[in-house]
Amino acid sequence: AGSAGPAHVTVRNTNVYNFRFGHVYGENTYLVRMRDSDVWGNYVGVESPGGFANTGENIGYIGGAIYNNGIGIRQGNGIGVITCVGVSLDYNVKQVEVTNGQVMLSDCHMEWNIDLCGTAQPFSAMGEQSRIAIRGGWMVVQGTASHTCPSVFRTDVLTAGITLRDVMLSAATAPTVAWMQGGGK
Repeated sequence: AGSAGPAHVTVRNTNVYNFRFGHVYGENTYLVRMRDSDVWGNYVGVESPGGFANTGENIGYIGGAIYNNGIGIRQGNGIGVITCVGVSLDYNVKQVEVTNGQVMLSDCHMEWNIDLCGTAQPFSAMGEQSRIAIRGGWMVVQGTASHTCPSVFRTDVLTAGITLRDVMLSAATAPTVAWMQGGGK
């Protein structure tokens, strides 16, 4: 039998910082709600890796912030969904990286400095059935014209895609930013 994991829980007002991984969802972890919690200063803020049984169903963040991490949210669980509602994703080097599964952002504030991304795109869906869905909210991209980031979004041909709906896009201080790259949808 596998190990027990947190399921059917709501965690409120936590502050997790300065770890290699902030929140990791593994074996038997599902129906978890994080309310008004901050995850910051980690290599990876939130991660749902693949390879675990009975995990990743309905992981949700409501309010709070995921900020100043190397990677804000990393999703690799093909049957997993991480949902953020009203969350601030601020100044992560990579905001969202999906290699399998889904990340859904609704009415979130997303802000970053494109100069700090190097050659990595802030949002990438790069694997079979990988999907990022962004609805509402505001994206604020800062930086200079000399940045090396090839684009804000990257997909490949195997992905389910990256979709944006009713999102305010602002690149007032990063005038040369390209928004999309890759062969996906």
